[in-house]
Formats: sequence, structure tokens, C-alpha cells
Amino acid sequence: MNKVSILFLLLSAFAASGCIAPREAALPPAPDFSAALAQPAAPVPVSTVPAQGLDEEAVAALAVRNAPELKAARARAGVAKAQLFEAGLLPDPQLSADLGRSSSHTGYSAAISGDVRAFFLRGAARTTAQAASDEVRLEILWQEWQTAEKARELFIQSRADTALEKILGEARDLLLTQYQLDLAAFQKDSAALEKVSADLSVLSDAEGDLRNAQLDADRTRHELNLLLGLAPEAKPALAGEPSEIDLSSEDYHSALASLPEHRFDLLALRAGYSSSEQSLRLAALERFPPLRVSLQKGRSAEEGVDTVGIGVELGLPFFDGGRGRVAVERATRDGLRQAYQARLDEAASQADEVRQAILLMDGQSRELDSRIAEMSGTAETAEQRFRDGVLGADVYVSLKKSLLADREESIRLKAALARARAALNALLGLPLNKREMPLRAMPASAHSAASVR
Repeated sequence: MNKVSILFLLLSAFAASGCIAPREAALPPAPDFSAALAQPAAPVPVSTVPAQGLDEEAVAALAVRNAPELKAARARAGVAKAQLFEAGLLPDPQLSADLGRSSSHTGYSAAISGDVRAFFLRGAARTTAQAASDEVRLEILWQEWQTAEKARELFIQSRADTALEKILGEARDLLLTQYQLDLAAFQKDSAALEKVSADLSVLSDAEGDLRNAQLDADRTRHELNLLLGLAPEAKPALAGEPSEIDLSSEDYHSALASLPEHRFDLLALRAGYSSSEQSLRLAALERFPPLRVSLQKGRSAEEGVDTVGIGVELGLPFFDGGRGRVAVERATRDGLRQAYQARLDEAASQADEVRQAILLMDGQSRELDSRIAEMSGTAETAEQRFRDGVLGADVYVSLKKSLLADREESIRLKAALARARAALNALLGLPLNKREMPLRAMPASAHSAASVR
């Protein structure tokens, strides 16, 4: 077998190696729900065993692990890893060959060539891809942070729904008692029909409020199940009360001042800005003319003379010269800088808005608690006099109904206050509670992300 035959066999082998198609991956045929809760893997702590009930921290931790959207985001993060791997690869050399024959000689030529410039650009390309990979990881961390905050809100709402159902059930039972008393009096001709009709109308409204509360509770449960990756019909037991996270004015302003160091989305934007800086640097390096070097060997078909040589192919940057890409990368970098500034301004504004709402709701909640405490003593006295037959049913029911209405409002207000405090912690990028539950370790590259200049 001569050299030419060997050359063509090598070419055939290279061609065949690139024609192997990857195996097709089928899409899932059914929803991926779990019938029961599973403990998350370390290092995410769960302070309550699922069988005994999930506390607020456990719900947040399980949501971070099992939320379907987060699973999809983590899967997409593989693209960034693949791009980082791709950036470290050098371009394949190119092999060319020709064969010819004259009346007296068989001639051939073979050459192998490679892009020399790629060796000098490899470091900048890897740095660019690394910054882009850091950006993707930080964006996923921010999604996890938001998911944990959403799980906390649903936990708070679910616990409030349970308390509301109890209060609204008491109010319905109270109005039902009044209706039954007035109906019995009407049947004895001692009460007006208008009174019975009014009682029935109020009772109907109370039953409607109770039904709406039950529907709201069911809706919250389904949202929580989806976030935890559970089947829609699952009914996870919740335990404990929402954690009390009340930032002092000093802690709030300190966290606000260091916001760019806490918020994962801001860190992601910084990593994106760093990636854009590296892309601009890479574009500037690519303005150097492309250079290809080849090694050649051949034999002329006319004279049968063997030749060996080196070829150089150099691009002439007369028209393009990479100036267009440099301009695009510079404009992209400037746009990212403005996006970072806009996100930072928005975060500070949102944090202040939520902070002011917390202060208002906290004052309202304290006033309402004080009124409920006063009314509770009066209601107990009124109930005792009602049972003794000294106080009429109308007065007792009216007083008790006002107390239950205030308790209902207190539950709603406290739930809104707890959700606002959780939202403020998320906006400031602070730990989810005072025990500083870690969701996922921050990548080391986040600390070295380039500062926005």
C-alpha cells in the first residue's frame, strides 16, 4: 500500500468519526410529581421531619430542591459548562491532499495546516466563557433565593388560611345561633319577620366568606405542592409559626449599603459585565490578522520531483479588521452597565417601599391587638351575662361578631406583615432567618467578579 492509499484511508477514518449521531433523548411522558416528601440532600438543613410536619425553614429548603422551574434552570446551566469546555478547545488542523498522474509519473500533494492565532486567543476565550458560566450560576442562585422566599410566603399564607377558616367558622356558627333563636321567637310570634330575614341574609354572607376562605386555602395548597414538587392531591402537614424577622434601622441601612455584595442577581449582572469586558478584550485581540501555517509535501506529476515546504496564510485587515465586532461589544458592555445601575436603583427603591409598608402595618397591628385585648374582656363578660339571661342575644352577638371581625383582620394583617418582612429580607439578599439557612454555597468566582466602573 503506497502513501497515497494510506492518506485516503486516514481521511475516510476522520470523516467517519464525525458522522456518529448522538442518541435521541425522549421527552417525559407524564408529570414528575412525588406522592410524598423527600428529605433534601446536604448541606440544606431541614429542622422538622416531614412525617411530623414541615416548618417554615423545611418548606423553603424543599422548595429550593424540588421546584420544577429550578430543575429546568439547573439543566440549562449545563449549556454554560459546555460552552466553557468548548472555549478551551483549539480548532482542529486541516488536512488537504491531491493526486495526479502524467504519462511518466504519478504525482501527489499533501498539506496539514492550523490556525496559529487560536493559540493566542485561547486564554481570553476561556476567561470570557468562565465569566459567562459564573453569571449563569449566580442567576440560578437568585432563582433559588426567590423560590425560597415564595415558599415562605405560601407557608405564611397557608398558616393564615387555617386560622381564618377557624375564625370564619366561629362567626358562621355565632350567626347561625342568632338565626335559630330569632326563628324560634318568630314561630312564637315574638319576633318580626324582618329580623329573621336579616339574620338569614347575614348568615348567608358569613357562609360565603367561609367558602371563599376554603377555596383560597385550597389554591394556596396547590401552589405550595407545585413548588415542592408534590402531586396536586398531596396534603403536606405544616407545623410551627412564621419566623419573626424584624430588622432594626441600623441593620436595614447597613444591608442596603452593601446590597451589591448580597443580592445574587446583582452579582450575576456583575459577572455578566465582566464577561462583556472579556468579550471586548477578545474582540480587540481578534483584530490581529488571522494567521494560518501549513506544512506541505508533494511530488510533481510532470517531473517526478519531491518537494517539501511551509505555507503561510495571512489575512489583510483592510476593510473589516474586526472593528464592527469591537463596536458591538463596547455597546453591549455599556448597556450592561446601565442595566446594573437600573437594577441597583430598583432594588433600593423596592426595599424602601417594603420597609415603609412594614412600619405602617406594624403600627396598625399593635393598635388592633390592643383593641382586641380590650374587647376580649368585654366579650367574656357579655357571654356570661348572656348565658345567665341578663343580656339579650342581639347585643351579645353584635359584640362577639365585632370581636371576631377584628381577629380576622388581625390574622390578615399579621400574615401581610410576615410576608412583607420575608420579602424585605429577600430584597436585601439577607439570610432567610436568624439561623442563616444556607441554600447553596456561593461560587468563589462571585467574590472575584469585576466591579462595574
